[in-house]
Amino acid sequence: MQYRLRIARSRAHGSVDIASETIEACGVSEAIEAASRAMGLFLADLPGVGILTDAVEDGLVWSSRWNMPPPPESDFIRF
Repeated sequence: MQYRLRIARSRAHGSVDIASETIEACGVSEAIEAASRAMGLFLADLPGVGILTDAVEDGLVWSSRWNMPPPPESDFIRF
């Protein structure tokens, strides 16, 4: 199966670097492991985000925030 990984990291001057690659994997677990490794190499301890999607249907498979503060609490979902 093919998966698409997109990674973004911020630069010191406010712009953003973006990387995108296709991952070939037998299943979701293998694709997530490969995406996590690629994300670690690209970010090299800089803050960033990664999104892994199914290359055919473009559905979200996995996402990760690396060295980033937690997202703000949403006012939309409260129980």
